[in-house]
Amino acid sequence: PSDRSAIPHPLRRRGTRRSARPMEDEAVRDLKRALSRQQTGERSASSRSAGSGDREKRPVDDDDVFLMPPRRMESSSSLPALVEVLHPEIGRPTDIAQPGGFRRDHLQREGLASSVIVRRPLLPSRSMLDKFLDPRVRNVCEDERALIQGLDQPTPRSPDVHGVVRGSSDWQTALLILKSTVGGTLIVVPEAYKGAGLISASMVMILIAGIEIYCMSLLIRCSVKIGGGSYGQIMERCLGRKGLWAVDVSLVTSQLGFVCTEILYVATNLPDALAAFKSTLPAWMLLTQTDVLFGQMILAVPMAWIRHLKYFALTNVLANVTVLSALGTLLAFAIKGLARDGPAEEIHNFGPQWLLFAGTSVFSFECINFVIPMYEAHEKKETFVPILTKTLWAVVVLFILFGGLNYMRYGEATVSPVTKNFAESLSSSSPLGRIMQFAFAFASLLNVPLFLFPASIAIEDKIFKGQVPGCAAPGLVRKWSKNMLRTILVFCCTLIAYLGAAHINALVAIIGSVCCVPLAFIYPVICHYVLLEPGPVAAALSIAIGTMGAFLFVLTTVSAIQDWQ
Repeated sequence: PSDRSAIPHPLRRRGTRRSARPMEDEAVRDLKRALSRQQTGERSASSRSAGSGDREKRPVDDDDVFLMPPRRMESSSSLPALVEVLHPEIGRPTDIAQPGGFRRDHLQREGLASSVIVRRPLLPSRSMLDKFLDPRVRNVCEDERALIQGLDQPTPRSPDVHGVVRGSSDWQTALLILKSTVGGTLIVVPEAYKGAGLISASMVMILIAGIEIYCMSLLIRCSVKIGGGSYGQIMERCLGRKGLWAVDVSLVTSQLGFVCTEILYVATNLPDALAAFKSTLPAWMLLTQTDVLFGQMILAVPMAWIRHLKYFALTNVLANVTVLSALGTLLAFAIKGLARDGPAEEIHNFGPQWLLFAGTSVFSFECINFVIPMYEAHEKKETFVPILTKTLWAVVVLFILFGGLNYMRYGEATVSPVTKNFAESLSSSSPLGRIMQFAFAFASLLNVPLFLFPASIAIEDKIFKGQVPGCAAPGLVRKWSKNMLRTILVFCCTLIAYLGAAHINALVAIIGSVCCVPLAFIYPVICHYVLLEPGPVAAALSIAIGTMGAFLFVLTTVSAIQDWQ
């Protein structure tokens, strides 16, 4: 109430100004005091002991724990990062700074946790929507952020006997990395191997992966340096608002690029699968590639209007299981065919399209925007980089095996997607080939609205300011305006997929070079050079990687356009 300050308190000092805020719990004051030190720098001992009256002139709100810019959080070296575990009985500061967090902390301090049920925090320390669009996480409803945890975040372990919520384990993090990198894009890698050559493609893949892994470690070091923060916030610290915008634009365009490829995967698999049943299906169901490209909008557009991620939970699981099962089947049959028939004829070790393959590799291996949220969710911070490195090198081996073995199996006949080769290699009476094509078309169609979701949220945030995207009950006009925007995005992605349908690898390479190269190569070394002030050798390496990224950005795009023409 407005007259709360007039209520006397027996512990308030006489003669001091009465605060407009009630007396606070000790844990609240401790955390606010620490956060205040981080904002204003080192304070003298006399100013810290001046009394609580001065401290309450400008208190830190509880919400500032989530919204405080990272650039204000590096001045105190005595306070650990907000994502670090302070003490086994307390957990992370971000575990305290959540609804009910101070009560849990108080019960644990007083030794009451064993007799009282201490529930785990409702929300994770950072929503996994950061992996798409870092600043937009503040614009998603709290219940929406909690549901994101069930979709993309490693499931946190249950509280222990003390009620302390732990981060994700080593195995959980490794599985999340695998889930984030292994997907349907693998079905275009074998034809890219045909253009680049077996040996040169593998060498390019290893080089691209090594540089990306190194840049991921640099980004983690930058995040630790500033006390935590998303990719966009780190770039904002380096280059101001321009850096934040650069990351946001790259993330949005890369997401739209993923949508384009998923739409194209549907159109390249479904017509051939339907053609196998031309003797039993009516003529109107024998669709061409163009029919499928634009016809899938009938389903994709209404699904794109969905504003709550909980409705994508089931479709996301179905798509992941379908894709992984289909990829495993394709790899197993490629190995079986090589063991039975040997390699195909005219296998080239070196090819002219290695530069185009570089763009495809960057696109296929793009996962740097996942790294910081995964690091913050990981329990043992010191083990994250080794786990990330080992897991990603295992993914590189999988990519090389899948692309190389399928290319060796089908030789010059290798096409994109490789599901066509798989269906043709089986007998006409075997339905497995058509099942694989149906499976990839089905999974890709389910992925279209999910991959579009973060891009549409970001664009809506800029166009429809003043209202949280996807939250509350918007007016009818505003709601249908957003629906129209999402419809236009689906149509634009479909049009791009239509233009690139005849040159899938060129389209993938352009998306990789234009949208993913800045995120993977250029921005991390800028952050490293500005924030960490490296020595001469490390600085020279960062400059070399940044220069390579710039050349790759231009040359790969030019090569892809020439191949397209």
